[in-house]
Formats: sequence, C-alpha cells, structure tokens
Amino acid sequence: KLLLIGEEYGEYAKKVNKLIKFNKLENDVFLIGPIKHKFMPWIYNKSKFTIFASKSENCPNILLEAMATGSGILCSKSKPMKEFAGNTVEYFDPSCPRSLAKKIIKFLNDEKLIKRYGSEAKLRAQKYNWKDTTIKTLKAID
Repeated sequence: KLLLIGEEYGEYAKKVNKLIKFNKLENDVFLIGPIKHKFMPWIYNKSKFTIFASKSENCPNILLEAMATGSGILCSKSKPMKEFAGNTVEYFDPSCPRSLAKKIIKFLNDEKLIKRYGSEAKLRAQKYNWKDTTIKTLKAID
C-alpha cells in the first residue's frame, strides 16, 4: 500500500486522484491528507520505508524526523538534503519519476538495504539536537 501523507494542493491533488481512479488503484494508493505530528513516528515505524521527495527545503525537518525513527528513506537529491542525511539515505532525482521508480524497486527487492540505511540514518539523526542548535544559533548571532 502507498500512503501519500500531507496537504493536497489544488490541481495537483485532483490529477493524482484521477490517476488513482483511472488505474484502479483505490485499494492500493491512499491520499491521507495531513496527519497530527504526534502520530508521525508511529507511521514511520509501521512503514516499509519513507519517500521524501521535496525539491526545496531550508531545514528538512520531515527528513530529520524520519531519520530519527530509523526509517529507510528514499530522498530527493535536491539541496540541502545531502548536507543533512549524508550517505544514510538512497537519493533520487525528484524531477524524474523514472529515477524514483527505480529506487522504489531497488528498496522493494532488498529489505536488508532498507534496514541498513535506516540504522545509519538513525545514528546520523542523533547529531541534530536542540541544545547544540541553540548554542550554535546564539554564537552566530553574537
């Protein structure tokens, strides 16, 4: 099952809904809409893996949250994702559906790869914390 979680935006959401119906995928692909933040760790932990396809972020909080749960992640190769995730995720070109499709197939065929990435991402996520962020921010302002 594919769960698409988050806001649905206008024409884009309509197009996705049409494609789901046209391809008779109503029992396999679900547009969930927004989810309360407190439920996201449970969703990451229950998912086979996470897809983070954002093309632009300043600080990819959703990516960091997924990493912290130990989720295997297919991640946009757009900046600044590599700065945050390093080599702990599998990257794809978010402008190329074929790139994402190949990575999904790769993950679906290799459970050990998903777990390895998830373990590495969880360790890397531990380096991001509010105490260090506050100290570095205050030093930058000073």
